[in-house]
Amino acid sequence: MAISMWTLIAAVVVAVAVAANAQPVSRLAPYTATITAGKTSAPLVVLKTQNYIVSLEGNPCAITIRHLFSSKVAHLLWTSAYHYSSIIPLNANTCTLKLTSGGNLQLIALTRGFPTTVWTSLSTGMGIVKMALENKFDSGELQLLTAGNVIKYSSFQEKEFALLPRQKISANTQTLVAPDKFFAKDNPQILFSGHRYTMMLVSGDLILYSTFKQIGKQYWSLKKTLAKNVDIRFVASASIVPSVGGIGLYKLDGTLLWTFGKISIGSSNPHDTYLSVDPDGNLRTYVLVKGQFWRKDFEAITNVCDLPDACGPYGVCNNGKCSCLPSWVPIDSKDSKKGCKTQAPMKTCSSGKQTFRSYSGYDQVYNKYDWRGLKISKAECEFRCYGRQPTCGNCSAYFYDDNTKMCYLTNEVRTLRKVTDLKKTVNVKV
Repeated sequence: MAISMWTLIAAVVVAVAVAANAQPVSRLAPYTATITAGKTSAPLVVLKTQNYIVSLEGNPCAITIRHLFSSKVAHLLWTSAYHYSSIIPLNANTCTLKLTSGGNLQLIALTRGFPTTVWTSLSTGMGIVKMALENKFDSGELQLLTAGNVIKYSSFQEKEFALLPRQKISANTQTLVAPDKFFAKDNPQILFSGHRYTMMLVSGDLILYSTFKQIGKQYWSLKKTLAKNVDIRFVASASIVPSVGGIGLYKLDGTLLWTFGKISIGSSNPHDTYLSVDPDGNLRTYVLVKGQFWRKDFEAITNVCDLPDACGPYGVCNNGKCSCLPSWVPIDSKDSKKGCKTQAPMKTCSSGKQTFRSYSGYDQVYNKYDWRGLKISKAECEFRCYGRQPTCGNCSAYFYDDNTKMCYLTNEVRTLRKVTDLKKTVNVKV
């Protein structure tokens, strides 16, 4: 494996504190490391195995887990405070990683002399004596351990955007949340939650939701797409299958019930793979090819028009390309993916003058999974969406399928799919 910037920094900086072992697999409590924060901050590698590093980073302050490969920047797979980026001071002077004598791992940002505890493992009083990167399987798991090597805290407990080998997601209790941006190969950025897309294991089924207006809307299901003939009643968890690298569904006793199958790139090690919910809302597996680059292997949603926000608000997706409804124009003339707007301003709810514009041959991906659909007439559907003036109800548009007489009300219009069936209409309140 090629030596990266992170390995070189570890050899130079950490050697000052641990001359005999510049990149240890574990460190005893108490332990403290501090770096300068800011755009020019150099990361400090605290723990290292053959494939993974735990680092203290300063732009912004973060504890990270990265996978080493030939790039100058190791591949980011976990970061402290992933879900709480708003509490991290962006103008901090220093960042400190501290494993206290009481066994609590902390990240502290110092800003103009005032310390802020950005993240903590909340593990004081559990008998923890050291922190370590698991190195038997080399799974990328950061652990806090007792003298008897009992795990009291694990980074695998904190689900973020990636599911690594040996890491499981349990039914009905845990989620993966897509980051705010994609990993860039040579950019040492820190990823944080984008708060838009989540994956859950619900009643044995892997499900994707979007949360644009804090209301979860389902737009993909494993059971309804790839595993239609699989009995998922006894599924208790999902994880990467170590022997093949693909994602699998497991029973409570560890029995494998179903798997996507082997990673398609034969030269890759099944250990060097992970499952991710991506910023565009898709679910993918990635594999490291010959230690040199990461490649997409599995993709849950292969039709870009089935992604909930592929073309932005009120945008139209047709054969993978974005456009606008008749009489609508792009929000950004240089980027059709940012959505569309009416040429004339929409009427306000309080005006009492709102009407509907009807367009034939459109639907949205949410309708396939919306259990709240109503079997009513189109006139009744429109009446319910219009609401009582001046409040107008909580409805921006309604979809109507004249084949099934199904009505779908929505308080937001994301990407519209162009379809050949003209009996499917979208009716937009303007």
